Parts: sequence; C-alpha cells; structure tokens
Amino acid sequence: MIRKRLLFFILALLTLSIIYFVFWLVKTDLLVKEKFASGHFVAPTQFYSSSLELSLNQPFSPATLLQNLQSHQYREKPWGSRLQISDFSMSQGTDCEKIYSASIKCFAFYHHLQKKIHIVAADELDRVLVLLEVDPETQQSRNLTTLLLFPELFAQYFGDKPILQDRVPLHQVPRLCLDAVLSVEDPHFLDHQGLSWRGLLRAFWVNIKSGRAAQGGSTITQQLVKNYFLTSEKKFSRKIKEMIIALLVERAIQKDQILETYLNIIYLGQQGNYQIHGYAAASRFYFQKSVEELDLSECALLGAIVNNPGVFNPFRNQERALQRRTKVLTAMVEQERILDEDKEKAMQKALPQKNLVEVRETAPYFIDAVIKNLRREGFIDLSGFKIFTTLDLHAQQAAQQAVQNHLKTLEESSAYHRDQKKHSLQSVLIADHPQTGAVLALVGGRDHRKTPYNRALESHRQIGSLFKPLVYLSAFENIEDFSPLTELTNRRFEYVSHGQKWSPKNYDGTTSEKVPAFYALKESLNIPTAQLGLDVGLEKIIRDSEELGATSEMKPFASLSLGAFEMTPWEVLQIYTNIARRGSLKPLRLIHKVETLEGEQIWSPLESSEEQVLHASSFVNVISILQEAIKTGTGQAAQKMGLNLETAGKTGTTTDYKDAWFAGFTENHVAVVWTGYDDNTPVKLTGAAASLPIWVDYMKNTTTVIEPMPFVWPEQNVKTLSLSPEELVELGVPVNKALPTQLLFAPQ
Repeated sequence: MIRKRLLFFILALLTLSIIYFVFWLVKTDLLVKEKFASGHFVAPTQFYSSSLELSLNQPFSPATLLQNLQSHQYREKPWGSRLQISDFSMSQGTDCEKIYSASIKCFAFYHHLQKKIHIVAADELDRVLVLLEVDPETQQSRNLTTLLLFPELFAQYFGDKPILQDRVPLHQVPRLCLDAVLSVEDPHFLDHQGLSWRGLLRAFWVNIKSGRAAQGGSTITQQLVKNYFLTSEKKFSRKIKEMIIALLVERAIQKDQILETYLNIIYLGQQGNYQIHGYAAASRFYFQKSVEELDLSECALLGAIVNNPGVFNPFRNQERALQRRTKVLTAMVEQERILDEDKEKAMQKALPQKNLVEVRETAPYFIDAVIKNLRREGFIDLSGFKIFTTLDLHAQQAAQQAVQNHLKTLEESSAYHRDQKKHSLQSVLIADHPQTGAVLALVGGRDHRKTPYNRALESHRQIGSLFKPLVYLSAFENIEDFSPLTELTNRRFEYVSHGQKWSPKNYDGTTSEKVPAFYALKESLNIPTAQLGLDVGLEKIIRDSEELGATSEMKPFASLSLGAFEMTPWEVLQIYTNIARRGSLKPLRLIHKVETLEGEQIWSPLESSEEQVLHASSFVNVISILQEAIKTGTGQAAQKMGLNLETAGKTGTTTDYKDAWFAGFTENHVAVVWTGYDDNTPVKLTGAAASLPIWVDYMKNTTTVIEPMPFVWPEQNVKTLSLSPEELVELGVPVNKALPTQLLFAPQ
C-alpha cells in the first residue's frame, strides 16, 4: 500500500514537473521570438531632445525653421512641386492665401522621420495660423496644434545606468571584425545549433585540470542568453536553462540576426558613468571612428576586449591587451581567416591612445527631472520607451558651460571661495519658452556624478528680492490709481507683530522722504517695498502669488514682501514665466510625449487651458519697470557684459548673503539662476555678482537658436511716460541716479 502511494506520488510529481517544463518552454520560446522581432534585444530608455516646436497661434521664427530644414540636408523645390522625403518648399503671398486667407508666409516639407508632409502657414507677425499633416499616399490631411521637428537622441539608459549604444546592421560591420570575434569566441558558430559540444567538453577538461571554473565553453548564442535572459548566478541549473534557451534561439532565429544582435548589445567597456554596448559605440570610444572604418588590428583588439573589457582595456592594461590581440590574430591565422603576413602587419600597429575628451551625460539633472515627472504619472519601469523631451541641446550646453565657467572664475578670483574645502559653490540654471512652457535647459548643480541632488527641483532657498515684483503686481491690482510714479515713503519704520519688532533697511543703508514706485522696484529698495506690502495686504500678496504658481508655504509676516521665505528654482521659473505671459497661465513641462520603441504613442501631457489671472495691464507695468532694472537698476551690469537684448529682470539677494539669484526674460525666453552653498554657508555675493553673469553668458550664447523677440504690448490703453532728470529729482530720485527714463503705464 505504501509502495503504491509512493509510486503515485512520484508519478504525480513527475507529471507536474513535465507540465511545468512544457509551460516554461512555450513561454520562453514566445519571449525569445518577441525579443528578436522587436529589434531591441536590450530594451533601453531613449531620451530625445526637442529641436523645434511649432504651435498653433504662437509666433515662430521662419529663419529658424529654414535653418533646421537645411541643417538636416533638406532640398528646396519650387512651390507646388511634388515633394519627396527631405524636400521642402516655401512661398509668400497668393500661394499662402490659398491655404488660409490671412496667411502671407507658408512652408511645406516632407518629414524624413514621420514620412508625412507638413504645411505651415503664418501671418505678418509670424504667428502660426495653420499646421497641417498630409499623408502623401492617401492625400488625407489633419489639423495639428503642435508639431515637433527633428528630435535628436541625446541619452540612453539601461535600467538606471547611462549607456553608449548605436545600432548598426550586420553588413556595416567589417568582415575582419566578424572573423576576429568568431575566431576566439565561437569558431564553429555557423555550424552548431546553439551549443558547441566540442567546446563544452574542452571547457570541462580544462576546469578539471585546473581545479576551478577556468573556461566556460559558451557559444555566442549562449552568451546572449546568459546576459539578457538569465541572472549572473553561477549554478548548474542556470547553465542547463542557458543551454535549453540557446537551442530555442537557434531554432527560431537566423544566424545573421543572432550575430547582429550580439555585436550591437555586447558589453565592451566603461567610460565614467557610461556603459559601452555594441561595436559601433566601442569603435567611437576606443578609436574615434565609425565601425565601417576599422582595420584588422582594431577588429582584433575589439575581439580581444569582448572576452573581458576590464582585463583587456587597452587604456589601462596595455600589455594584457597586446597579448590578447596577438591571441586573436593567431587564431585567425590558424582558422585561415587571414594570412600570416596580415597578422604580422597588424601586430606592428600601436594600441589606441585614450581620448582626452571624456564623455559626460548630456543633461543628467534634466533626465532626473523627466524621470521624476513620469514616476508621478504612474510609470514604474521606463525600459523600452522613447521619451521625447522639451530639451534644447544648444541651450543645455550653453547653460552647463555658463554655470561651470562662472563658478570656476569665482573660486579662482576669491580666496574666500577657494578656502571652502568641505564643499563647492553650486549653481542652478533653469530656462523655458514662455509661449509653450517647454523647459529648454535644466542644470541642477555643478557635477551630477558628485552630487546628484537636483537643486532645481528640490532645494528650497530664500528668494529675497526676486519676490518684490509680486508685491508691486498686487499693488497695481489692488490699490486704486497706483502707478509707476506713485510716491512711496523711504523712511525707516518699525513694525510690531505678536510682540516682535521689525525694521527693514535698504541695502546701501540710505533713506529719503519719498521715491517713486518704479525706482523703488528697479533699485530693489527694502523700506518702500516693505511698507507697500503692508499697505496692499500680505494675504492679498500671498493669494496673487499662489495664482501665479507659488506652491511653497508663505505666512503673512511683514518680511514676506522682501522674500524672507523659501521656494525652489522650479517655482521661481513658473512664476516668472507667468509674469512674462502677462498673467496667462502656462504650466512648465518637460515632456512632449512617450512612445514605445516601435513608435506607438502611449502618453502625452494634457493640454491646459490658458487661464488669465490678474489684469494684463498690471504685468505690463511691472515688466516695463523690470526692463528699466536691466538698463539703469540692479541688473545694469548685464549691458556692461555685452548683453544687447531687450530684456527684463530682477536680482535677488538674501539679507545674510546665503542665496544669490537672478531671474530675467525676453518675450520668448525665461531663465532663472541661483548660486550658493548647500549647507547655507554665506556666499558673500549679491545676485548681480554671483548669478547675473551666469544668466548673461547663457542668454548671449542661445540667441542663435532662440531668436530674441521684442516685447509685444497691447495696442490700446498703454501710455509712455517720458521722464527728464529734473522730473525724476522732483519725484524723489537721487540726483546721481536721475537719468532720462521711459516707462510704459497701462492704467486699470
């Protein structure tokens, strides 16, 4: 009886094991086919930049569009011609009126990536009136609200590690490279069905003799399976799985496809944070040339490196790399893949020298912000997605260079900053296009590898005088007949609240009977601004600030008007973007859309309605004063640094000099800079000294890709106030500051 039960139990267990094995086999076979069919054996996360975005009813630069087309080798054809891929046409006048009656400029181009014809029509102010997408085969068209042109792949990640990887078809890899890697890794690749029994037996015998796992005997197919289907654990059961899956791969996939996949994904080294995958990326890294240009010695070296990129790295272990290269060349001769004289010539060639230009992540803080954004949207695993971002590569490079160059200059010219051994001076620069809210550049610190903490998003710092424009906005909004010439008291006063006394001081310690409102803001005077904040009402100022994008906690303390509270640079950019938009709200965004690697769109941010908060006239008044701040106020150093743009901006310095800010903008470009120490060590510099130079450097170096646009004012109800030096003195402006001034004033 016991025997029967035991036999039944064994048979049941065997049956279940067979069922489980068959289920696993079928499931694994489907997975293998799916992996190869997708064309992406390794599912990276790909990040694309935004080259040029056109939006309906928004201004654009025809010159920039033309430059983009020409930089991507588009060919111009006469208007009305039949367009092929990468052709474009442009016209004016009657031709454009046929598209839309009010249009006077028009472009048509056959998008080389999307395989669609796009038509853009604009009016005399270069506002986009029509965006059309036309299917060249069916001639069916659809209206678009936005069009993203020519995004460029700027970063790839495998898991949370940045990688360098360029896919190339097998026919672009030199035959010598194929022979080199096959000669040492899998000489019988074309003959076996996934397993090399000869190799396995040889490895078994070598391991027995050496008393350790000295040789693996794996074929190229097994190497693929081991690295990308299984874990790296060294167990007999894993080896059995590896062998079975290798047989499945060989049964389902052609040899050429297996070899092409292997050459595109194999790990071949490390540069900084980057993992180097595939022959194309390795060719650029080790030899600074494309894979098609590799000669025999270079192909043999890559064949050597494949075995162990750490041990046979030619930059670190030249002797070992030479020995392994010789072994590859010898194997190629023995297998009659090359002649002996070919080997001798190849052995005479020196190893490559290390490229002194280290590859760095293009925009690590920006990518961090994008990933955090997608996590909030519910994305857990980003593998296998193409993320089309708002990043402008030129703007990002300009931002990073501006931050690095100025911080280096500050430290080299200041003993105080050189002596801060425990930490380094940090800066943040974040910029966007106010018409769309697209974030163009984001630098969250000096060096992401040393401090990945993203200050642009997470660092709450006191904003100081950056907040003052919001006090004046509320004054224009809430005080009847308030104007840029309204006289404000500039005498010291004492404010008592909850038993606490507070008495603000001006930066330079001066006082006077009165000053006009515009002067108090452009010169960032504390006393009149603090008094004005109390007159307006601190609760009202908080309410107006929250409507413009403030999310950090603000309490109605008297010092609120002077920015004695904390915000993140992201918040500041949002607020100044909405100021630049005259109170028409536009949320910041980092992402255009997310697609699968096959091109299926799976997510895009919701389009938001443009809600107007406060009166547009209030913003006209404040922006005009902030323009004057650049011309003759706290930001006037910008002109001395060579910035010849129509800009508006505001410095920000906290009373203890721990935080130095500058926020400035043109009609179509907003940028915010913060400088300081993470541990609140005083920076001992004003916003004009520490952050304004970074902003100026950045703005100057982006004018070629972000064409500066003059401010656009309402045609009605805007007056020009022209003030002579005498009139300014009469209003309370000091004689030495009384320069001819022109202001815009838009009464409520």
